[in-house]
Amino acid sequence: MLPVTPNHGVRFDRALWQAYVSANKIFADKIMEVINPDEDYVWVHDYHLMILPVGIHMSRLESFMAFPDTAKKVQELRDKFEGKIVMLGVDDMDMFKGISLKFLALGQLLEDHPDLRGRVVLVQIVNPARSQGKDVQEVQNEIDKVANEVNKKYGKLGYKPIVSVSGPVSTQDKVAHYAISECCVVNAVRDGMNLVPYKYTVCRQGSPDLDKALGLDWYAMQRKSVILVSEFIGFSPSLSGAIRVNPWNIDAVADAMNLAISMPEAEKDRCSIYTFTPREINLCF
Repeated sequence: MLPVTPNHGVRFDRALWQAYVSANKIFADKIMEVINPDEDYVWVHDYHLMILPVGIHMSRLESFMAFPDTAKKVQELRDKFEGKIVMLGVDDMDMFKGISLKFLALGQLLEDHPDLRGRVVLVQIVNPARSQGKDVQEVQNEIDKVANEVNKKYGKLGYKPIVSVSGPVSTQDKVAHYAISECCVVNAVRDGMNLVPYKYTVCRQGSPDLDKALGLDWYAMQRKSVILVSEFIGFSPSLSGAIRVNPWNIDAVADAMNLAISMPEAEKDRCSIYTFTPREINLCF
């Protein structure tokens, strides 16, 4: 049961959410009576405890980062969003990805912090739906409705807080968007394995060509990446530096967005997602 209603699409219903939490707490308490969590950990030789989900295709991403056309795309995006703080979402068209909730949180951020209006942009790449039907169309309609409401209320000539990029979007274009974004938001209300944060982190580590396109000195600085991740996603425990959020709590997500874009560089360094060593990357596959 999800805290949604037929009349409000994927919008938050507090009464249903409280019932959902209550039912799951009862279930969790019963589970803990028969399970000893201490037996669930795996130790690897003399290393500290590690959580290693399925990995990403590093060489493929790095090859795209090395393409001259990718650097050209980065330059185009840099010019397009010059002077803006760019947050990024990359999600499938799916009711469980929490896209409209993410848009509502951005609206709340701009409501709470008027000084960010005109400065913050959420670029949302939406991959094509894996199926067709009434449910998919309803999700699309809800996403469009919320985006239009936020853009109408907080936008102005030459500025749209929410920029939707409908798929299919090439890997090369996604790499360019990852590279320019200061924060990645993965806001799903239910998900298993989602590799977007890992791809984002690799691309944010940069390369000489990409950083030249961004006007940065690749050799003199370490790139920072901040990730907001839903606590209802199965892989979230492996993202040790990410900011975890409850996607249904619009105010909390808005506060997390503000934290992500306003924290000092030193704190961003500590909050950067854990980066795998070559050995750990091999263990992931």
